[in-house]
Amino acid sequence: MLSHLPNSAPNLRLSRRGMVARTISSLRGDKGGLCFCFCLCIFLFACKNTAVNSDEKPIARAGEIFLYLSEIKEAGYDVDSKDSIELVRKFINNWIREMLVLQQAEKNLTDDKKNFEKMVEDYRKSLITYQYESELVKQKLDTLVTDEEIEKYYIVNKDNFELIDNIIRVIYVKIRKDAPKVEKVKDWYRSDDVKNRDALTSYCHQYAENFYLDENNWLLFE
Repeated sequence: MLSHLPNSAPNLRLSRRGMVARTISSLRGDKGGLCFCFCLCIFLFACKNTAVNSDEKPIARAGEIFLYLSEIKEAGYDVDSKDSIELVRKFINNWIREMLVLQQAEKNLTDDKKNFEKMVEDYRKSLITYQYESELVKQKLDTLVTDEEIEKYYIVNKDNFELIDNIIRVIYVKIRKDAPKVEKVKDWYRSDDVKNRDALTSYCHQYAENFYLDENNWLLFE
């Protein structure tokens, strides 16, 4: 069963938060109109009494899973802006499709195939082993070469280190003017704080048309 509730419904909450974030990345900036309101009204049925364990009314439903308006706001959409109407409509449609696929998969997959605990545990063990081996390599690595020796070798063999091409280290982000939280992006972009960089990376994966954030690598500059 699919249903959208009218956009007069108050803020609400999504039971599958992880699926919300994944659907955002497929959205791009189109301007909509009042069609969003009509789309929500078309699917109005059977949701009023099935939104259990929530103080909020759902704005969309896929089977027994509900989408709430507060989740759309938390995803960065301004639900009160006319410019965001089409984006929100696409967001809801994508969410419904993913929820239906998820529910169908859960019905058809066996319990063994849905049990990821062993896979996660095996991956955890491999990560721990890799980290341990990396630390051993660092400890056993010969560190007797001094900075002076390195500099001397460089001076003697300077011709071997001649740079043929111009190179730069840079980060850049390309986003639409009507993308959400543009001012925040500017702050994150200028910041060296790890949390801000993580926030910028997450934002770019969702909204950026193009971006490059690896400032540790050198790029050819022509």
